[in-house]
Amino acid sequence: MDRGERLQPHPCRNYPGSIIINYALVLSGLCNLASFFAYCVDKSKARREVRRISESRLLQLSFFGPLGSIPGIWWIRHKTHKTSFLIRYFAVLTLSLAFHAGLVFLMLRDW
Repeated sequence: MDRGERLQPHPCRNYPGSIIINYALVLSGLCNLASFFAYCVDKSKARREVRRISESRLLQLSFFGPLGSIPGIWWIRHKTHKTSFLIRYFAVLTLSLAFHAGLVFLMLRDW
């Protein structure tokens, strides 16, 4: 490297969308945690036979936090025997993954 030649910063560091992507990743992580904990709380409430979280609310949380709902259902074994819920869950999961893939495509298309 010559004396007059300076190192150029990586082009991704100056990209204004990188801040948006970072916030989107944090928000996605929080939604996934909320989804996972909602399934944990609902399972706990089911065992204690107290008022529970509605299925529609669990499905809404699954849409915004699909990666948190998967372990919430399968590791905790919550609602795995209720066929009607599982059918709706997999439909919501498919729509959610398509929605999130579309968001990633929109964020990265100009990169």
